[in-house]
Amino acid sequence: MKKKAHSNQSLSLQGEFTIYTAEQNKVVLLEALTRQDVLQIDLSGITEIDGAGLQLLIAMKKASLKQDRDLSFSGHSSVVLDAIDLCNLSSFFGDPLVITGEDSKRKM
Repeated sequence: MKKKAHSNQSLSLQGEFTIYTAEQNKVVLLEALTRQDVLQIDLSGITEIDGAGLQLLIAMKKASLKQDRDLSFSGHSSVVLDAIDLCNLSSFFGDPLVITGEDSKRKM
């Protein structure tokens, strides 16, 4: 039995992930998801996220499940961690969330 060859890609997001950039980000993310069986998205460069940005991450996760693709998020910036925490979505995404010393001090 042959194993299916998997195409892997890592994508790093930078800057704002808001309503103002949602359409542009959506095109880039969906194209990457369509071309890859395994896609890891690094969120460490996101400096601002709002409801539209969070909805796009949710939509990407749902699309990956529907298309039987392996999508994971990593390197969550502090603003992304705050948004995920505020909306109680960590279990939905299922990705390991690493809280650095700087993030833990800020939450106190």
